[in-house]
Amino acid sequence: HYYRRTEAPSANNAPAANASPNATNPVPAAQTATQTAAAPDKLNITVKANSDVWLRVLVDGETSKDRQGGIWQAGRSQEFTPQEKLTLNYPKTLSTALEVTANGNHLRVPTDTKGRVSQEWIITKDNYKQFLP
Repeated sequence: HYYRRTEAPSANNAPAANASPNATNPVPAAQTATQTAAAPDKLNITVKANSDVWLRVLVDGETSKDRQGGIWQAGRSQEFTPQEKLTLNYPKTLSTALEVTANGNHLRVPTDTKGRVSQEWIITKDNYKQFLP
């Protein structure tokens, strides 16, 4: 293992030492482009109440003290950055009271639970685009 670790840095440094200074500039640009492309893997969700609404928020399946269910008064807004998912529970009749954005995109708030009073909405980095208007 030690032998492989010491060999890898010298192999990576050899081309850079032989290359001209102008040839090394495109490599960092390519790495920057790769890092920028990886940014959509993150999920930033903002939930805003347009009118008073009961809302329960679970971040990655866990409820913390400040995110327990309760009345969100009109104008309240909070940002969440879940690693996997954000779950919202609210009365489906009050879905118009919520304004939700994910990664800067406004989302359509679903009301598709048949025969139930409440709605459970799970938002992930893989499914949030299906809620775009």
